Amino acid sequence: MRNLVQSVATLVLLASQVQSPISGSTAFAAGQSTANESIEVSLNMTNAQPLVISTKQPNYDAEVLAPLHAAQAKAAAEAAAKAAAARKKVVKMVQTVVTTVQAAATPANMLALRFCEAGNIYTRNSGNGYYGAYQFDIGTWGNWGGYARPDLAPADVQDAKFLETFARRGWSPWPACARKLGFM
Repeated sequence: MRNLVQSVATLVLLASQVQSPISGSTAFAAGQSTANESIEVSLNMTNAQPLVISTKQPNYDAEVLAPLHAAQAKAAAEAAAKAAAARKKVVKMVQTVVTTVQAAATPANMLALRFCEAGNIYTRNSGNGYYGAYQFDIGTWGNWGGYARPDLAPADVQDAKFLETFARRGWSPWPACARKLGFM
């Protein structure tokens, strides 16, 4: 019988608390609980107030900001990796374009370069440290073919040295004329 009385009393108390909620739980009473808020209801018959309703606010730093920062860091790392890969791809594309833009060392291009550099005169000694039809300096010439200076070498030796130098360095030894002629 005692259990029956306690059960009825509990139901009456429960009904009275539902009609007039606990004053400490204003968010719950007004129906304004947030999505991250958890509501805990406990029933203890030994207490003077058997029904206890409590709300638990989330730890904003640990439960909201930390996962957000982790996701942002992961996204930033992925974006940086994609950007680095894109930069490498662009550099390779630019290198390919640069190598294909340079003109070939055709006989016509060699003739145009000779006219620009020395007026197509193979024996030219301009007096400025550059010699021959391609205006080689002594360091680049390096006793090619057994000749001390380019202006002392025959045309075919100077042409052979031009082709050997061009194979290693492209048009870079003749920057002014190569740009003027549109070879670089």
